[in-house]
Amino acid sequence: MLCKDTMHRKDQGPAARLARSRRGSAIILAVGALVLLSVITLVYWGIGRADVRTAVASRRSSSVDQTVNQFADYLAGVIGRDKTAWFVEVPGTRANPPVVYREAWDYPWVDPSRVSVVRANERDPAVIARITFAPWGGMPDRWEPDRTGLNILAFDASDPWLAPHRPVFLGMNVAFEMSGRNWMLESRDWESISNFAPDGRFVNLFNLRNNFDALPVPPNFARLSASTGQGSRPESMSHYLSLLDENGEATVGLGFGEMATPNKPADWTMFQQYAFRPAVDVKYGFDDPRHAFNQWVDTDGDGFFDARWFEL
Repeated sequence: MLCKDTMHRKDQGPAARLARSRRGSAIILAVGALVLLSVITLVYWGIGRADVRTAVASRRSSSVDQTVNQFADYLAGVIGRDKTAWFVEVPGTRANPPVVYREAWDYPWVDPSRVSVVRANERDPAVIARITFAPWGGMPDRWEPDRTGLNILAFDASDPWLAPHRPVFLGMNVAFEMSGRNWMLESRDWESISNFAPDGRFVNLFNLRNNFDALPVPPNFARLSASTGQGSRPESMSHYLSLLDENGEATVGLGFGEMATPNKPADWTMFQQYAFRPAVDVKYGFDDPRHAFNQWVDTDGDGFFDARWFEL
C-alpha cells in the first residue's frame, strides 16, 4: 500500500520537473544578463577613459607644438625686423627732420644706452627712442614720433639678437703679450651673446623656487640693483643675475669700477668673461642663485655654455 506522500511524488511527472528546471534557468539568465551589462558598462567606461586620455594628450601635444611654433615665429620675426631696421644718425625735430639711415650691416653688439624699463620721468618719445631696448636693434615699438616740441635724439644701430661664432680672450694687453702665453688657449670669453628677450631682460631660474608668483617686471625694476646673494624674497625673475670674473667667481662688477644693472641689457649681453665654459658647475649648488644652470644654457649641445635664459 502506497502512502499519500509517495502517491503525491508519483503525480509529479516530467512536466512538473520541467517547470522547476525552467525557474532555475530564468535565474541563471537574469544573472547572466546582469553580468553582461556589467561587462558592457566596463567596456564603455574603459573606452570613455581612453578617449579622455587621448583628448588630453592631443591637447597637450597641440599646445606644445603651438608653443614651439610661436617661439619659432617670434625668433624669425626679430631677425626679419632687423632687415628693415633703421637708426637716427643726426638728431632733429619735427621742424628739422632727423637724418635717418637703414642699417646696412649686421654685427653682434648691444647699445649700452638701451634699458629694459623706462622710468616714469623718462617717458617722452625722444627718451624712449634713445634708450628703450629692442632685440632687432632698431626703433622700439613704443616710440611716438608725432609729439610736437620734442627732439628726436640720435642712436646707434645694433644687433642684440646676433652672437659671434667663436669665443674670444678679453684680457689681451701688453703684459699678456709679453708673457708668451697663447691667447687661443685663453679664449674662454664671449664678446657678445644673443639677446632675443623682448625687453632685453635675462632671468634666473632660481627665482622660481617656491615662488611661482615672481613677476617679470616689478614696479621698482628700473631701480633694482644687482646682487648675487640670497637676500629677501625675489619679486622679479631678473633678481640675482651674476657675471663671472677671470677666475670664474660670481660677481656683479663690470671690471672697470662700475656695477652691472638688471635694467641694462648690455651689461648681461656684452663682454661675458669666462662664460665659454663646460656646461657643469661644481662650485655652486642648485639651491644657489649663482649656479650656472640657473642662468646659462648650452643651446647647441656642444657641452659649453653659450646663452642666457630669457622669458617671453
